[in-house]
Amino acid sequence: MTRRVRCDLDASFRREAKREKLLSLEEENERLKSTITTPCSTTEQQIPVALKQVGTSSHGPPAQGPAVPTGQTVFSALQLENVSLAPEAVAELCELCYAEYNPVLPVLPEIGRFSSAVASSQYQLLLYVVLALASQRTPGYPALRNQLEALFRKLALDVEASTRNRLSAIQALLILCWWPLEYEPKSSNPSWLYCSIATHTALRFGLHQPHRAADFDYRESDRDAATEVRSRTWAACIIVNQTLSSYLGVPSTLPTMPITTTDVRPSSENMPPVLQQQLKVANLEREVCNILGYHESQQMGLTHDLSPWIQNFDRQYQEMSQEFTIGSSPVTRVSLLKAKLGLYSFLATACFNYHIQSTAGIPSWAIFDLERKRKMCK
Repeated sequence: MTRRVRCDLDASFRREAKREKLLSLEEENERLKSTITTPCSTTEQQIPVALKQVGTSSHGPPAQGPAVPTGQTVFSALQLENVSLAPEAVAELCELCYAEYNPVLPVLPEIGRFSSAVASSQYQLLLYVVLALASQRTPGYPALRNQLEALFRKLALDVEASTRNRLSAIQALLILCWWPLEYEPKSSNPSWLYCSIATHTALRFGLHQPHRAADFDYRESDRDAATEVRSRTWAACIIVNQTLSSYLGVPSTLPTMPITTTDVRPSSENMPPVLQQQLKVANLEREVCNILGYHESQQMGLTHDLSPWIQNFDRQYQEMSQEFTIGSSPVTRVSLLKAKLGLYSFLATACFNYHIQSTAGIPSWAIFDLERKRKMCK
């Protein structure tokens, strides 16, 4: 029996009895059933679940199953210790990584070559890193990242395996540094270790001289690798190494020779624009750190009078900023801003330690703010 209780908010609102509501739902259900005229096809029924936990309890299929690949890329199924991925799922995650992450730091090989190498059991570390990275953006794979993390952490430190598939291993380590999979304290974050392995492996096998690979290694396998891929990978080594060294406040492990004397130049026609721009920023930032922060006669490494140097470098950054006004990506603008803040941090350190003799040409807001902070610390 329905109680005729008046609604104060809406006089036209009518409460429906439970029995009437159930009857209407049953009628709606029957109507929907009658609209289904054809069963699911056999192909649809045979598509495997993208991710299934082996030996653990399941709470149903993922919230979002794997989409059929939109391109022509074909991947094989992936079977690990406690996780299974269907070919559609592998393709979905790899294509997502290429679409969302690779344009920011374009270091991955061409996707067709990547899928072929994966099919022949190569690029194992790179595949695990790509899948783990893409799974963070895909709600249908909540446990995949954790499952893969233990595997690629072990492979990342396997130096022997890295030298067998060195180009893909270097690329995987650089990706791990650029997109760390979890936030950790600086003391336990392995990014700097991964970066060092990648940089020194690249030097050992001649990626800094991509046109003369045979001078560093006699093996045919890597001599056949595209020079463009070698150049892009070495450029990424420079960018990642300098970015991490400035973040951690430690010297870069890049060689002391000028980067521009190598075969990798920011103006390379085959290099993506975002990589060209970030390489220019990294080269200038590296020059700033070497000149201002590593003076051999000073205990702290700071050059005596920083003012002329800071003015000169600030002018170069301004010119670079104007150059990047049109056609630059947000990643490039953030990298440039970070580099400029790094330049002003030398000014802050000098002000605190009375190593600065002239402030001519230095932004007034920077001088006022730094002087105020210095007085507060006395």
